[in-house]
Amino acid sequence: MQAHLDLRGRRLLPIHNGTFDLAFHDWNEPMERVFAAARARGVDITMPRFGQAVDALSPPPPEPWWRVPGQEHDRRADDALVNAPPAAGTPR
Repeated sequence: MQAHLDLRGRRLLPIHNGTFDLAFHDWNEPMERVFAAARARGVDITMPRFGQAVDALSPPPPEPWWRVPGQEHDRRADDALVNAPPAAGTPR
């Protein structure tokens, strides 16, 4: 997130997340963290599904596709994710 802000990016497109289970955190934690951080900082973000084509001029709206359908998301948890330290052994 900080690199995106420093470079004054127009739209954030996170990549290489959730494709390999190499860390101790849940597979979707990086997506939750960046999604919450983008919302907290007013950053335009798009988070396509794995393999989904993205038109850079007309990207899909951000959609938390990694969440369990029908399960209510506690938005208060977003603040905790934005400010929480990363899981042990993961870079921030």
